Amino acid sequence: MTDDALADLNALPIWLQRIAESFIMDTLAKDPVRASSTPAKLDHGREVGARSNLQVGPVDGLLHQLTFLFQYGEDEAKIKITQIGYTPVRLPGDW
Repeated sequence: MTDDALADLNALPIWLQRIAESFIMDTLAKDPVRASSTPAKLDHGREVGARSNLQVGPVDGLLHQLTFLFQYGEDEAKIKITQIGYTPVRLPGDW
């Protein structure tokens, strides 16, 4: 995990950090190909790695969306998480 990704993880609420850590260790690290969605495209459409998404909730009327950007190692068995994005989304109605 890069320093930027670690800072992203530490900026999450504590309860969500634990869920993110579990997802990284139990899902993403064990089978990144299956856990990833489309390639991550940033910087004018250039692929910069892979992406995996996780939705948690609703909790207190919010859906917590996490996006993990990562790159495969040279052996394609190890990954390096480069960024963790977080978006809380307020849900309409009484969730």
